[in-house]
Amino acid sequence: MDRSFNLLIEYMPSLLAGLGNTLLLACMILITATPLALAVALIRQTRFGWIAAIYVNFIRLMPALILLYICFFVLPRFGIRLSPYEAAYYGLLAVAVAYLSEDMRGALKSVPHGQIAAANALALPPGRILRRVILPQAIPVAIPNFTTSAILAVQGTAIASLVAVNELSAATSRAVSLTQQAFVFLIFSAIAYLVINGILALSQSLLQRFASYD
Repeated sequence: MDRSFNLLIEYMPSLLAGLGNTLLLACMILITATPLALAVALIRQTRFGWIAAIYVNFIRLMPALILLYICFFVLPRFGIRLSPYEAAYYGLLAVAVAYLSEDMRGALKSVPHGQIAAANALALPPGRILRRVILPQAIPVAIPNFTTSAILAVQGTAIASLVAVNELSAATSRAVSLTQQAFVFLIFSAIAYLVINGILALSQSLLQRFASYD
């Protein structure tokens, strides 16, 4: 046990660096994906919705790992060279936008059409209808699925290691390979993911309460 603890202390800087990259990548994806997903969900309700539908269905049918490989290995053939971190970010961002947009589209559809028609009858601008009528009712509905997607985004960063991103699972795997002591490092990694995703899960009720606050 003492040896395992000493190894954990020795590799802690590398593990914490990997954890930091995991958090940074997940936060950047969620912060960027949320407004983009809302835009895609809104486009789905216009006459150009078929364009957004093609994008969403293509991404949902494609494994996330293949998208990362496309960003990292294929795009350079077309003169677009991305660092490992950039390839992971753009690949996982495309996935997050597709799935989040479907969650948001479902939430937008939950708003009674009669209220939107009434707002249009009052000649309210589309932006004001979105802010005052649609979003206040759609956001509480979207929060549970959004929280689930946020948790999946954190978990999904693990595949970024396959394009040489030093995130938590990569740091854990490297420590296990070098020391042949899997137990202590896997326990640390599992606890870290549990804490992060547990915070996200607990935040769901707070977000719902805040979103529905009158």
